[in-house]
Amino acid sequence: MSLIFQRRWSGYAASRILSDAGGSIPLHDGLVESDLWDHQDFRASLSLANPSLHGRLLSGDLDRRSLASLVKYASRFAFRATPTGMLGWFDHASSVHAEGYVEVHHSSSVAGGQGALNTDVKRMLILSPTAYVVDGEVRYYCREKDGARTEVLECISRTEVLDLILKHLSDSHKVTFDDMRTFVSELADCSIEDASKYVCSLEKRGLLVELKAKKPGLGKPLRLFTIDSGQAFPSVVSLLDQEETASGGQDFSSKRPLHVISRLSSAAEPPPSHIAEEVRQATAAIHSCSDPLARFKADFEHRHGGAWVPLLMVLDAEVGLPFSPKLAKVYTRSSDLSASASEVASRVRSRLDRLTNEFEIRIDDIIKDVMRRGGSATGGISLLEKNSGGREVYTLRRWSSAGIFRPVMRGLSEDDSRLLEIRRAIASHERSDLVFAEVVDIAPDSVADIARYPNFTSHVIDISGTNSGPSQSRISLGQLEVSVCSGHVVLRLAGTSTQVVPLLGNALTPGLDGGAVSSFLNLIEIQEARGFSDDWIRSVSSAEYHPSILFGSIQLSPEQWKVAASDFIRDGRMEVPNVLHGRALPRFLRYGGGDRVLTLDRKSHHSISVFHEELERKGELWIEKSPNQNPYSVSSDHGEYVVCDFAGMIKGRGGRFDQFQRSGDEDWLFFEMKGTNAGLRACGARAISEALATVRDSGVTRPKWHYLFYGVTLRFRIHISRCLHQRVREAVLRSCIGAGGLSMLDVSERRYLPEFSRYGSLIDEVEEYWTFDSERRLAGLRADVAKDHSLSAVRAVLQVAQDLRCGRAKLVDRLLRARRYFQQEFGLSEEDRAYLREVRNSTRGSADVLDLVGRLCGAESDRSIVEDDEHLESRANAIEVFFHEIAHISVARLSGANPRRREWAAYETIHSLVQQISGATRAS
Repeated sequence: MSLIFQRRWSGYAASRILSDAGGSIPLHDGLVESDLWDHQDFRASLSLANPSLHGRLLSGDLDRRSLASLVKYASRFAFRATPTGMLGWFDHASSVHAEGYVEVHHSSSVAGGQGALNTDVKRMLILSPTAYVVDGEVRYYCREKDGARTEVLECISRTEVLDLILKHLSDSHKVTFDDMRTFVSELADCSIEDASKYVCSLEKRGLLVELKAKKPGLGKPLRLFTIDSGQAFPSVVSLLDQEETASGGQDFSSKRPLHVISRLSSAAEPPPSHIAEEVRQATAAIHSCSDPLARFKADFEHRHGGAWVPLLMVLDAEVGLPFSPKLAKVYTRSSDLSASASEVASRVRSRLDRLTNEFEIRIDDIIKDVMRRGGSATGGISLLEKNSGGREVYTLRRWSSAGIFRPVMRGLSEDDSRLLEIRRAIASHERSDLVFAEVVDIAPDSVADIARYPNFTSHVIDISGTNSGPSQSRISLGQLEVSVCSGHVVLRLAGTSTQVVPLLGNALTPGLDGGAVSSFLNLIEIQEARGFSDDWIRSVSSAEYHPSILFGSIQLSPEQWKVAASDFIRDGRMEVPNVLHGRALPRFLRYGGGDRVLTLDRKSHHSISVFHEELERKGELWIEKSPNQNPYSVSSDHGEYVVCDFAGMIKGRGGRFDQFQRSGDEDWLFFEMKGTNAGLRACGARAISEALATVRDSGVTRPKWHYLFYGVTLRFRIHISRCLHQRVREAVLRSCIGAGGLSMLDVSERRYLPEFSRYGSLIDEVEEYWTFDSERRLAGLRADVAKDHSLSAVRAVLQVAQDLRCGRAKLVDRLLRARRYFQQEFGLSEEDRAYLREVRNSTRGSADVLDLVGRLCGAESDRSIVEDDEHLESRANAIEVFFHEIAHISVARLSGANPRRREWAAYETIHSLVQQISGATRAS
């Protein structure tokens, strides 16, 4: 028996994401396959959670319903390795990001294990951890408290599913007509002709908007479609209206099923005070009913009366589905209505605890203003109220088109009077257990502090409203308890029942970054429930993939504090020059005048050292070490700084940074030497040789290492056991001192992180190549006379092509692309042309260069090690990008003042030689 779980993931995540769900087999295009039946944890958990289903599975007695339950359980089991709660949608390899398509194959042998296999395949589109598309129906699953049964909360028709999914698919990605037609055909299990008719009907109904776009390399424009976001779903609305009319006079409890349809009225928009009153009235009406079923009915009736109807979203808080804000539905099963009154009350009470009542405030002028300023107004502003275990949990939340948590509208300022009026109206409440607050004093590059260290006390939130007490106007994060309740972030004052609600964040606070509060709340939720988000990873990851230093505390003497305050503090904010001694500094620093402590938000260890040197000139200074004994901290002469390795997060979606750390005792040791070209030649090669000799004397025959030489900068990196680091440091310094090089060199030690974002899962092969290439170049670095190595640059590019087993066709294509790049980047001056002629003249008599070009022109093999990798996001361009990166690094190992110029000359020269040899071959 086998239960094969297949899932599409993008890029680097495909090789990692299902590692906890059994033996995963990478297939193609990010598809990962895992046989869950061979996973002992899966069988054990299934037998405990659903013994009946486990027994049916063993006996092979699986009907359609039990197989759907098995599919659901297998998916949820594999989800535990998934750090993100909201998953992607159907993948088409040529246009749509591949993330959320699942096939589960259940195979059992016939006749007691003899004969053919009876295979049943379930194909599902994952909407969320608790919602799936099975056989054209959307199903919501909720585990009962005893864990023994699964209840289907909602099923909708196939037509509605297609409308929903196509709406989201087109909102998220502009797709071609053929993509959409193929998708409809597979999901609805219909012919291509029927799918074409359906897509054309969407276009006729005004849902599809045709966009003209030309794809590079194609002669005719593609028909790209998106769905007009201003339209609802006519087919769905019409269907529901008909069903509602048919059951119009029936009692609430007799509707089978019950449709709760909530649409925003087209009447004039109410004032903010009316909106706030609606919120209070709805809360009072719902919670004043002692009978849960009556409470549900009161809520239903309230929402269908008046000029403004709030929106009821039927979602478990974990789901986060991107439903249209103009439509929501609730179904109650007929079995609920036929049960006893106590059973109905119990079930409805349980269901009410899961439902999220979303009161949506739509203010057209504010939304337009946000859009005009470049912000995102998708979903408007929403004040959520959720009943959870008899307690009221308030939070401010927005739903984006992808259903991802986006709490705050950005780009708003203090002079948005209408928004201020809404804020005051909602905040003027009478409850003593609720505090509306806004987060202040957070810099964009320090939001990671809050996610990992929520007690970081330099961040505070201001309390608005009148019920917070006369003595408390600010709350530090150390006073907050952060938790996630059914997918909602809940902030509560420590030791009390008072909840803290971020109300529009710092969007109304002048002088602060508009995205800081959004990042703050997003990171707390991500840390607790979902893993990191792609946008945040890209924004905080250093361009050079060095560690991000989150914070460090510098304590000054009273005299030094006066100097620092007079030189750097302006208008209550710490400011430093952008550049000190020619080296860039980060923008944000914080200070606490009472204890003379500066808190620095840093992007690199080097920047902290520079700032330390600047202050040290004016008096004594010492840096207090962080009390946090984080395993990812870096110690230096200036103290200990907590770092975070985000480099490995670039390729993967979600996850935590520690899973990308290299295992074992080995780590990279990185030296950077700066000085004159002659000084680096005198000391650099000797320092590298001494370091390698020290490592080999310790029994390591061929360590992983490489160097880069950019004329006045030499970088040396070696991957060895940490117990050898000190001996290598001493060897490097000893070689420089012995040659008198310290008077010419600035030798510093920094942390190096593997470049996952550039090379993906090929990083190990790349580092092996760098070692091989560095060994070949080291002899040239030892040369005592500085000279132009353009001929060596030609050889380097050719050797890269040969090492990658690159045939003539691909080599010529890459050379042409490289020529275009350098012409656009640098142009071709007369000086450049003269330089190129010199390189070509020096190449004509080089037999080894001509031999290499000849062999490449005649090579039949057109394979590369890159093409063996299954996890790069764009395999079509992977080998080209890889070739350029490796060739550029190989050229950079050579000495010279302008590596880019030498690289361009090498490409031009090789291209001319390829054409000459190809022409001679054709002539003969």
